[in-house]
Amino acid sequence: MQRIDVTARSRRLRAPVVLLWVAICAYALFFSAFTIQRHATLNTYAADLSYIDQPMWNTMHGRFLERTLGAVQAPRVAEHLELILLPLSLVYLVWPDVRAMLILQSLALAIGALPVFWIARRTFRGLTAAGQEGAARDSVRAEWLALAFSVAYLLSAPLQAANVADFHADPFVVAPLLFAFWYGTERRWRAMWLWALLVMAAKENLPTLTAMLGLVLIFSDPDLKVFLRRRKLDLSATNSAAFHGLALTLVSVAWFAIATFVIVAPLARQYYGTDGPIYLSNRFTEFGGSGGSPLAALFSVLREPGRLDYLLYLLRSVGWLPLLAPEYLLLGLPVFLANVLSNFPGQFSGEQHYSAPLVPVLVIAAIYGARRLQRIVERQVPVRLSPMFTNTSAVAVLGAVWLLLWAGGAQVERGWTPLARPFEWPELTAHHRTLDRLLAQVPGDVAVSASPAVHAHLAHREKIYVFPIVAQATHVLIDVAGVTDMHPNDVKTQVARLIGEEGFGVMDAADGFILLARGETNQVLPPDFLTFVRPDDPQPDIPAEVRFGPGLRLLGYDVVDDERWRLTRFRYYWQVEQGLAEDVAIQTEVRSAAGVLVDSSDLRPAAGLVWHPPGRWEAGDVIAFETGAWFLPRQFAPVVRVTSGGRTVAPSIVEVASQPAAASQERTSLPRAEVTADGALRLSSMVRREGRLSLYEGALSPVVAADVVFSTDAWQVRLAEWSAPPAAAPGSAFTLLLYWQGSGSAPFDYSVFVHLRDVTGKTVSQGDAQPTWFVPRPATTWQPVGDGTTGGIDAHSVAVPADLPPGQYDLVVGWYDWSTGLRLPRVAGPGNPPGDEVVLGAVTVDPTARPRPDACCLMVAECCGSLER
Repeated sequence: MQRIDVTARSRRLRAPVVLLWVAICAYALFFSAFTIQRHATLNTYAADLSYIDQPMWNTMHGRFLERTLGAVQAPRVAEHLELILLPLSLVYLVWPDVRAMLILQSLALAIGALPVFWIARRTFRGLTAAGQEGAARDSVRAEWLALAFSVAYLLSAPLQAANVADFHADPFVVAPLLFAFWYGTERRWRAMWLWALLVMAAKENLPTLTAMLGLVLIFSDPDLKVFLRRRKLDLSATNSAAFHGLALTLVSVAWFAIATFVIVAPLARQYYGTDGPIYLSNRFTEFGGSGGSPLAALFSVLREPGRLDYLLYLLRSVGWLPLLAPEYLLLGLPVFLANVLSNFPGQFSGEQHYSAPLVPVLVIAAIYGARRLQRIVERQVPVRLSPMFTNTSAVAVLGAVWLLLWAGGAQVERGWTPLARPFEWPELTAHHRTLDRLLAQVPGDVAVSASPAVHAHLAHREKIYVFPIVAQATHVLIDVAGVTDMHPNDVKTQVARLIGEEGFGVMDAADGFILLARGETNQVLPPDFLTFVRPDDPQPDIPAEVRFGPGLRLLGYDVVDDERWRLTRFRYYWQVEQGLAEDVAIQTEVRSAAGVLVDSSDLRPAAGLVWHPPGRWEAGDVIAFETGAWFLPRQFAPVVRVTSGGRTVAPSIVEVASQPAAASQERTSLPRAEVTADGALRLSSMVRREGRLSLYEGALSPVVAADVVFSTDAWQVRLAEWSAPPAAAPGSAFTLLLYWQGSGSAPFDYSVFVHLRDVTGKTVSQGDAQPTWFVPRPATTWQPVGDGTTGGIDAHSVAVPADLPPGQYDLVVGWYDWSTGLRLPRVAGPGNPPGDEVVLGAVTVDPTARPRPDACCLMVAECCGSLER
C-alpha cells in the first residue's frame, strides 16, 4: 500500500494561501504607492478627496462631518450619509495626513480577495472527492481555483478605477459585503450582522445590497423547500437562514428609508435646494419623464450603446461566468439599476467609484457560475480523461485560464497597473516639489482658498474654499500652471483683484504657485514665479528650426497626451535672440484635416503666455509654455502664428526633425511643416491609432485609385486617388481625402465641390471648400512635387444629416469657379461621357456605423471625435 506524505501534501495545500497573501500585499503596496504618487503630482482634487477628508478631520475636532460648501459650512450629510467615515477618521489620531486615507482605501479593497478565496474554496471543494487521495487532490484543486478567482478580483478594472478615483466611501463596502456573504452562507450570524452593518454604514443608498443579501439567504434556506411543498415555514427559528435573511432585509430597507428620506433629504433641501436627496433629485430626472411605462423606459435606456456596453464590460471582466448563476447577480441589482439609469455618465462609464459595490457581486456570481458549469460537465460527460485527471479537473483548469484571460484582458484594456496599456506612472517634477515650500508657510489653523489640485493638500482645517471663492480665507494658494477650473485670463484677473482691492499681498510665489495673505504689503510677484516657463532641459521631443523674424526662433515642441482620456496638450519651446516688441503675440491652433478649427489659444490660452507674454521676454531667454489640454479629433495638426503690430510675422522653416516618410507623403511630397497662405506655421499632422498618437501615416480609410481629369484652357487637374469611410452614421461627419495632381499653379483659386446624393440625384449634404490639408491650400499656391506636377492631399468634411434615412448615397466631386459658379469640365476618357463631375462611389448611411461610446466619450461630447472607427 502506497504511503501518503501528509507533510508534503500540507505544504502543497498551503501554497495557494501563501500566493494569495502575496497577491493581497502586492495590490495594497502598489496602489498605496500609486495613489500617494498621484496625490504628490497634483492628480487628486477637491472633489472628491478634500470633500470627504475635511469632514473626517473636522469630526476629530468636534465638528461632526462638517465641510466647506461654497462659501458656507455645511454637514457632509446634506449630500451623503457615510457613517463608515467616523471609525475611519480615527486613523488621524495616528497619522493626521490625507495619505493615510489613500492607504486605507487600498488596504480595504485588497483584503476583499480573502473572502473571495474562502467562498471559492468552499464552493469547489468536494465535487468529485473519492477516497483519501481523491479528497486531497480535490482540496488542492479547490485552493488553486480559489486563488484564480482572488487574482481575478484583484485584477478587476472597475475595482482599481475606484481605488484611484481620489477617495470615497463606496470602496469600503466591497470587503464587508464579501465577508457578510461568507458568514451568512456559513450560518455564522453574529459575524454576518457585524459585516452587514458595516455595509449599511458605508452610504445611505448601499443598504440595498444587504437587503438583497437577505433575500438570497431566505431563498437559500433548505427549509424553503419544505415551505414550497407544505406551505409552512417557521420564521421564528432564530437560527434559520430565512429568519436572519428576512430580518436583514427589513432592517436594510428601514435604514435605507430613514437615512435617505429622514436624515439626508431635509438637509439636502436646506443646503442644496433640492426636492429630496440630492443624489436622487439630480441623477434620475430623465427616467420615466415621458409618462410611459417604467418597464418600457428601462428597456429603452438599456438599449443605449453606452449603457449596454457598461453591462457587457462588467460581465466581460469576469469571463461572462455570472450568466451561469444569474440569481446571484440579484445581489447587486439595485446598484446596477441606479448606475445604468443615471443621467450622469460617470455612473455607467466603468470609471470612478460607482462600480466598486458591483465587483463582489460579479465575483460571487462568477464563482457559482463556474461551479454550475463543473457540475453540468460532470453529469453530462462522465468519461474520465485519466485516473488522475478527470473531465471536471479539465473544466476547472480551463475555467481558471478562461477567467484569468478575460480579467487580464479587461486589465490590459482599462486597468490601472503596469499591465494596462494606458498605464503611466506619474512623474514627480521640480514643480510638484516646489509646492512643499509654499505649504509650509500656511498656518494650520487659518481659513484658506486653494485651486482644486492644491486644495487636497490643505484640507486638514475647519474652513477651506475652492478658488476663486475666498470668503473668510486669510490665505490663498493657487497653481496657475495647473488645474484651476477657470479660464487663465480669469485667474490672473482674480489675483489682481485680490491684491488690488481685497487687501491681499504676495507672501511667496514660485514656479507658477502664488501664495497670497491678507495684510501682506508686497504686491509684486518675485522672479521665481516665472520658473514654470523656463525649462531646465530645453530639448523638445520634436525638434524644429523655424525663425519668426530676426528675434524669435521655435526650437520644437512636445505632444503631451493622456491616452486614457484622450486629452492632448502641446509644449512649445522658444528661443529669444533679441528683444521683442511689446505687441508681439503668439497664437496656437489645432485643426482637423479638413481645416476645421478644433482648438485655439483664444478659447484656452496657455497660462505661460498669460502671465509672461512675449513682449516681456528678454534676449537669451528660452521659454516653454503649455497649451490647455483638450479633446482633439482623431487626426489633427498644430498651427502656430506670431503677430507683431497686428500683422502676421512670416515664418522661415530652416529645418524640421526628420520623420519616416509615409506612403501618402511620398505620393504627394507633402511637407512635414509648411507656411500657410496667410503666414501661419502648420506643423506635422498626427493621428490616433489604437489609442496612441503618432505622426500621420496615410489615410484612415482604404485608398481607391482613380483617373479623372478636370480641365480649363490654362490648367488641368487630375484626381489620382481618393479615400473615404465605407459607412457613416446619421448625425456624424466623415472626411473625404482627394489626391490631386495639377499641371502647374492654377490661374484662379478654384474650389472643390463634394456632394452626397440620394438615388433620385438630390444633394442631401455637401462639403464645398478650397483644397485643404489642415490649413487652406489654394490651387494657386500649389508647389511642384518633383515630377513637373503640383498638388497634394485635399480633405473635405461631409456632414451626414441626423434625419437622413439609412441606405447608399453617391459621393460626387468636381471643381468650380466660386466667383461665377461655373464648373470645370471633366475630360472624357474611354467609355466616360463628357460632364463636369464624377461619381466616386457610394457611402452607406448606417446608424450602427457610429463608434460605440467609451468612458471618455460618455463624459465629454468633444472626446467622441477621437474614437476608433
